[in-house]
Amino acid sequence: MRMGKDRVEVDEEKVKAIREWPTPKNASKVGSFHALASFCRRFIKDFTTIAVPLNDLVKNPIAFERGGTQEKVFKELKGKLTNAPSLILPNFVKTFEIKCDASGLDIGAILMQDGKPLMCFSEKLSGASLNYFTYDKELFALVHALEVWDGQENL
Repeated sequence: MRMGKDRVEVDEEKVKAIREWPTPKNASKVGSFHALASFCRRFIKDFTTIAVPLNDLVKNPIAFERGGTQEKVFKELKGKLTNAPSLILPNFVKTFEIKCDASGLDIGAILMQDGKPLMCFSEKLSGASLNYFTYDKELFALVHALEVWDGQENL
């Protein structure tokens, strides 16, 4: 990451590495890409949701589907990571805003000030939380995002 006077950006070397990353051919190569992409996850809204097929492949190695869902997700993440927004640095005099979202399988949140993102969070739901009503999932997203963001180096 590159720190500016009032913002944080994905380091240009990492962007270049992501842009030039060839389509993986096996779970090991997907794991390497996923590790690099995860380093930049705070810049991407719904990162975890998008990356589910790649996560599943890393956890349970099977053949990489060329032209299938996994390749589509790989290309989508590549595009989002190479065009990741700058995140502003917090101004503790101003009000913070959190936007939460939930779906059947995932939760997410964006920490903002003046309508600009400071940090993104997303997570795949599991266990009992899959059965929560949508408003309960959104509250869970808020609480969990605050736990994750607590003590972050740029907050």
